[in-house]
Amino acid sequence: MITGVWKYRGKSTKTFVLIVGSNTKTARSGRCQYCASYNSWTGSCARGHSIDNKSYIEYECNRAVEDKLKIVVLYNAASVDKSKCPDVIRNVGEHVAMCTYENGSYYWNYQAVKKALS
Repeated sequence: MITGVWKYRGKSTKTFVLIVGSNTKTARSGRCQYCASYNSWTGSCARGHSIDNKSYIEYECNRAVEDKLKIVVLYNAASVDKSKCPDVIRNVGEHVAMCTYENGSYYWNYQAVKKALS
């Protein structure tokens, strides 16, 4: 299903934006391929079906690189930590922190985000 969505959406897309948080690189879908009986505690399907642990984040990052889109990686933090970024775009595109840390408080850095997206 996601490939069909990408084919439709990807044709008009010029920029790929990924917002990176603490678990972006390790996030997986974790679901049963055939039914809704996925048990997150055991990591298995209650009906014995196989489990799909694909990363849709990595899939979309790969497609963005293949389609040669402008890539903007925004970090939900005051600094850029590329170890949290999926490997395929770690050294590609523009990486920007969305926050600044001043006088003991965090502030949104709207200008940095705007500049990266323009």
